Amino acid sequence: MANPDGYEYTFTNERLWRKNLRDNDGDGEVTLADGVDLNRNFDSRWGLDDEGSSGIPSDATYRGPDPNSEPETQALIDFMHKMKFRFAISYHTYGNLILYPWGWQFRTPSFDDPVFVAQAGNDDNPAIYDSLNDVGYDPGVGADLYITNGDFTDWSCSEAGVPSHTVEFTDGYDFRFPDDEAMVQTVFEDSLEFALSVAESARRPAYPKSLVDMPAQDIYHTPVTAS
Repeated sequence: MANPDGYEYTFTNERLWRKNLRDNDGDGEVTLADGVDLNRNFDSRWGLDDEGSSGIPSDATYRGPDPNSEPETQALIDFMHKMKFRFAISYHTYGNLILYPWGWQFRTPSFDDPVFVAQAGNDDNPAIYDSLNDVGYDPGVGADLYITNGDFTDWSCSEAGVPSHTVEFTDGYDFRFPDDEAMVQTVFEDSLEFALSVAESARRPAYPKSLVDMPAQDIYHTPVTAS
C-alpha cells in the first residue's frame, strides 16, 4: 500500500479520495485543497506538462511542489533501490487494463516493449481475463489510457531500471467496488496467474514467462518513411 494515510481517509471521510494528506494550504485541516497525487510525484518527466499532471493543489492529479517531495514517494523509491527487483506490478482501479511504459507521451513504446507484450498479451489474447464481466483486460502502453507524467511505472522503468506494469482492476463498478468477499476473491484469482508469470520472468528477464504463448521478439524497428 503506497498511500496508507490517503487510503484510510477513503474509509473515514471521503470514499473517492485519491491523494495523500499533505496540508497544502497549512490550515491544519484536510480539505479538497490538500493532498498530492503520489502517482504524479515521481522524478520521471515530473511536471512535463499540465495534461499529464496538474500544478493546482486542489486538482485530483496535483503533482506536488517538487519531484519526490512526498514521504510516501521517497519510501517507495528507497524500497525499490534496496530490493533490486527485476519486475514490478502496481495495482490500481479501475478499468480492466494492463498498462506499461510509456505514459508521458502518446504512441511511445519503450525498448522493453517486446517483453511487456509477451507478458501482457494483446487485445485478442490478454494475460488477464475478468470472469466477473466475462471480458479480457486491455493491454497496452500507459498513454493509451491517458497521458501521465511523474508516475510510478515510468519512473520504475527509466530511473530504477525495473520494467513495471500497472494493472487497473475490474471495470464496471467505478472506484467503489462492492464490499463483497467472494467478488474480491474472484478478482484476486483472475489476476494471480499474471502476477506469478511476472515473478517467474525474473529468472530470465529477456525471455519472459508468457501466459499467452507469445515469445518476446528481439528489438524491433519501424523504418522512418517520412520526416
